[in-house]
Amino acid sequence: MNDLPQPVWLPVYAALVAVAGFMVWTSAFVNRMRDGCVLPFEPRRPVPWNAVGMAPGLLLLVLATLGTLAGGGEPAETLDDLAFIGNLAAAIVFSFVVLLGALGWVWQESGAKASDLGLAGGLRRVAGDVRLGVMGVFASLVPVYLVSTVLAQYVEPPKHSLLEKLLDRPGLSVWSVIAFAAVVMAPIVEEYIFRVLMQGYLERPDVLGRRLEEEPLAEQSEEERAGQHAEPLEEGSDEPLDDEAGWGDDFVPLAPISTPRTAWAPIVISSLLWALTHQGQGSAPAPLFVLGLVLGYIYQRTHRVLPCLVLHAVFNALSLTMAWALLKSQDLDLDLVPVAP
Repeated sequence: MNDLPQPVWLPVYAALVAVAGFMVWTSAFVNRMRDGCVLPFEPRRPVPWNAVGMAPGLLLLVLATLGTLAGGGEPAETLDDLAFIGNLAAAIVFSFVVLLGALGWVWQESGAKASDLGLAGGLRRVAGDVRLGVMGVFASLVPVYLVSTVLAQYVEPPKHSLLEKLLDRPGLSVWSVIAFAAVVMAPIVEEYIFRVLMQGYLERPDVLGRRLEEEPLAEQSEEERAGQHAEPLEEGSDEPLDDEAGWGDDFVPLAPISTPRTAWAPIVISSLLWALTHQGQGSAPAPLFVLGLVLGYIYQRTHRVLPCLVLHAVFNALSLTMAWALLKSQDLDLDLVPVAP
């Protein structure tokens, strides 16, 4: 438990986070009561890849368990700046190579399209996706910080190699590499590995026993059934929203929600495995599991990766900014600053 005095700005930051979170959760509650859901479900075809989609995430989990992604097991604070940068760069390159290999395989071997990889909608959806990602940040901050605060009273606080290195007050080069790793590379690698590839595979109707809502479709008219299989049209246009979304006559949309168990199972499993890749960082996996649930829910509803990338990147940017501000204020432990790189 950290008994050091807190800077005067910290309660103000906490209050702003609480107010923003309250507004977002209030909006979510209103949507749930009015529309029956927090976010509208956007159906897509099941992803074409098989269990290979699980492999990159499981590989990172095994390596994290063995401690090979944290400077070979040597504490970050004992490394000089050059050695720390080298280890971090090696971890970044390795993770990115794993991601590129997996994406290349599903693209070539399974016939995956851009929409399968979370890129449906094109540029016209960017503004809305960025807004959704930012709202997701405020929705996740309060529960994540709350879990971190509670656990800090009873268990070992999070000890992340990046934050531990910051206690040495490193130079600009180390700060730059840490920021690049946490705000750019970690969101790209982890969201594609755990949300797009892993959660996408787990959402397939032949995995986890997830049922499609075939019965209601069978009771509809021919015109209504045709509408279920048609490509979405851009408002005021006869052209499909996504040129690569031509799913053909065999397109079967994923059910919006068949049962709570089947809807949440892929989210919970991918979030849990993602959180466990941060083991060895004290209690960090618990709050990051909460963050993963928010990320997974947004992806399950939209099947677009950009909101998740924005949420992940902004969350890590805020965490690093908070760490920098705490270090500038005085010598403080960084027990309550969760980072998800």
